[in-house]
Amino acid sequence: MIEKIELYHNNVQKNVPKLIQDAIDNGVSVSILSAYGLTAVPVGVNAPEQADITIDTRYTSIGATCAPVGETFPDGYVQQVECDVNYVSPDMMIDASTCKFPDNTWFVRDLRHQDFPPEYCKFIWALCNYDGQSTVTSFDNYSQFMAYDYKNKNLYNVTGKAEVEENYSLIDIVGLIVDMVK
Repeated sequence: MIEKIELYHNNVQKNVPKLIQDAIDNGVSVSILSAYGLTAVPVGVNAPEQADITIDTRYTSIGATCAPVGETFPDGYVQQVECDVNYVSPDMMIDASTCKFPDNTWFVRDLRHQDFPPEYCKFIWALCNYDGQSTVTSFDNYSQFMAYDYKNKNLYNVTGKAEVEENYSLIDIVGLIVDMVK
């Protein structure tokens, strides 16, 4: 088993950026979807990394710079990679300029890793049916930075600075896990 894990880690996981670039160079349309706004399990009250409960956002996005969970970038924050495009999320939690493929990477705040609600599936369907390589500017109704509201079952574009709540406690995370198992 350890041999298989090492084989995957050394031949796939370490090479994801190159594998994706090779796919793009060979005409494959690539869309990277990354969630944020939650901590990863196992979790403590002070878990600092943005995640989707399962994987850290910096990994699922292939390099995003993230404010710690429960925080935003400071006022006056400037994206890490200087370019003509603003890749900082309106909620000041994600800097996509450091992603390997910032034009092909979308972010959804508060969406749990294992969840595929109907509104999110409609977005995935739009990506799959786009004629050619979609980018984060290809859709009027799906911006690079979105959020999912479980209570109202709504996927919406992030337009302003987030009202950041305190970091999830272990009790909150256990409650989310119990809901997932139901």
